[in-house]
Amino acid sequence: IVGVCQALNDILDRMAKKGLN
Repeated sequence: IVGVCQALNDILDRMAKKGLN
């Protein structure tokens, strides 16, 4: 479960960075 949450958090972080850029 922790690994999945961390993976989703990483994806959301990448999407957020792409959105800002």
